[in-house]
Amino acid sequence: YFINSYVSLIEPHTSYLAPRISENFKINMSLSLQGIGALLGSKDEYVTIEKIIKGGPAEKQGELKNGDRILAVGQGDSGSFIDVVGWRLDDVVEKIRGDKGTVVRLSVLNEDELMDSKPHIISITRDKVKLEEQAAQYQILDVHTGADKSSEKKIGVINLPAFYLDFEAKARGDEDYRSTTADVRKILNKFKEENVDAVIMDLRNNGGGSLIEARDLTGLFIDSGPVVQIKSSRGGVTVDRDADKNIAWTKPMVVLTNRASASASEIFAAALQDYGRAVVVGERSFGKGTVQSLIPLDNYARESEHAMGQLKLTLSQFFRINGGSTQNRGVIPDIQFPKRAGTDSYGESEYDNALPWTSIKRSNYNMQGDLTSEIPQLRKYYKAREQVNPEFAFIKEDYDYYNKIKDDKSVSLSESIRKKESKKQEDRKIARKKKRELISKGELDPLITAVEVLFNSEEKEEEEPKKNDDDELENTVNNSKPADDFILMEAARIVSDLVNLKQKDLVVNANDKTAQVGEKL
Repeated sequence: YFINSYVSLIEPHTSYLAPRISENFKINMSLSLQGIGALLGSKDEYVTIEKIIKGGPAEKQGELKNGDRILAVGQGDSGSFIDVVGWRLDDVVEKIRGDKGTVVRLSVLNEDELMDSKPHIISITRDKVKLEEQAAQYQILDVHTGADKSSEKKIGVINLPAFYLDFEAKARGDEDYRSTTADVRKILNKFKEENVDAVIMDLRNNGGGSLIEARDLTGLFIDSGPVVQIKSSRGGVTVDRDADKNIAWTKPMVVLTNRASASASEIFAAALQDYGRAVVVGERSFGKGTVQSLIPLDNYARESEHAMGQLKLTLSQFFRINGGSTQNRGVIPDIQFPKRAGTDSYGESEYDNALPWTSIKRSNYNMQGDLTSEIPQLRKYYKAREQVNPEFAFIKEDYDYYNKIKDDKSVSLSESIRKKESKKQEDRKIARKKKRELISKGELDPLITAVEVLFNSEEKEEEEPKKNDDDELENTVNNSKPADDFILMEAARIVSDLVNLKQKDLVVNANDKTAQVGEKL
């Protein structure tokens, strides 16, 4: 805590990663770990099994069940048990984690067994576990744009919770190493097979990750060219380029962001916006325009008996290919949704010691699309829907209410006044719930066209509550719930509008060419 308190005075993203945190960072980036394959949680004094990961060692062994309480952990086939009742979750996780091929024994009680029951001893051989829930997921939506079936549009949504990359596997030369770009490429191929008309890249709550993956993922949607400019602390500027001329997706696309979209997410969104390749919709992004490097401290303390962790240092700043920066300002969407309550006080600009916004020379690049005529039309269509969409009205109400009360720092010591204030808040929640119930029973304005879910890869398994996993990872939960996600639905309507506008342009251009041929004849 002292080290991080000290280094954060220099710059908000410089920090020390303790060995345990450093290990979890590697797991989050590679989406794999060596363990038993179970999501763990805490209940009372016990560490419990929240969910068995599909395809993992625990599922294959078959004895460990959801709800089981772990009483003790033993190493190997005959190691003595250590009582873990009352332990911190991360300490128990450390005992369960281990190298592939080694054995861990768990003393457990089933969820419905009494405490004086005889525990069950379960031996599980550790193995590599893939964390599929944190990888890119996808959906296919059907957007109704009119009364006849021919006007329906099939929209693909890619939910990307992070820019992950298995650095170690890539360094070893493994051909099948896990990466964001490889996973998204596979999804795009599926969209082609399903004749999807357009794509939404959902980057809401995506805090970033690998700079390499931000570049490579951008390369799937452009011919070739610069993606991001990087300025070192010494002032030198390098241009990170996509050299692959192959384009995985040529049809229209939208990038969906919110205030929690940061770093690598901003590089991707900004590059596609600068190239004219995608329409960015949603909220202004976080505004993190700096690049961190990880320095393993074990390299400088080779004789230490204990792991030393890593130092995360801010050594450079990234810039858009148009020369601007996302630092503090973030990526400004082409179509901005209403501000949510509290977002004004969130983001890079809220740090006292954040680096200031600046700019550099524009990089040399060729536009990959032209959306200058379509964006004003899309804004017009969106604004018409926003005015009649009750959910956007609720966002505005909440924003105004929050701003009204946020500066009130007083707390009444009167019990009756406190009860009155609590009742007022409760009445407000009940009123909102009743409004939503009335809306669900009635019909929305015809402008709010229906959006149906044709397929959702996240629903392949029965969903259960997501808790801390086997290694107390910082879980990044995929962010889309189509049945209730009015933000995603509106993004689908916007990209559907874009498809219609592009189709009209093709018809107009074809008619113009026909007319020119007729004049020559």
